[in-house]
Amino acid sequence: MTQKLVKVQEFDRSTLLDIWLDGFTSGLTTAAQNLSGCGGDMADKFADDVVIGIKKDPAAMETIRREVFERVTGMFDANEATRELTVNIEEGGPA
Repeated sequence: MTQKLVKVQEFDRSTLLDIWLDGFTSGLTTAAQNLSGCGGDMADKFADDVVIGIKKDPAAMETIRREVFERVTGMFDANEATRELTVNIEEGGPA
């Protein structure tokens, strides 16, 4: 029986936060276009302005961090010093 190779890639949790914020921005842009009928440039600016406001709000950012961490790990670790994340990706599997 052959053993499957498993790649382990460690990365900072801020990467996941950036991915979440990118998706949020994209969704907000789409919603702005579909709901208001505004053009793409205006919708992009609206979404970017909202996300800039979120990034400036420490409470909002902490809420997002906690939600992303809970979603990925399935648990909440209240001790920030122990919040580490290792993602295992099988070779040939989805990245």
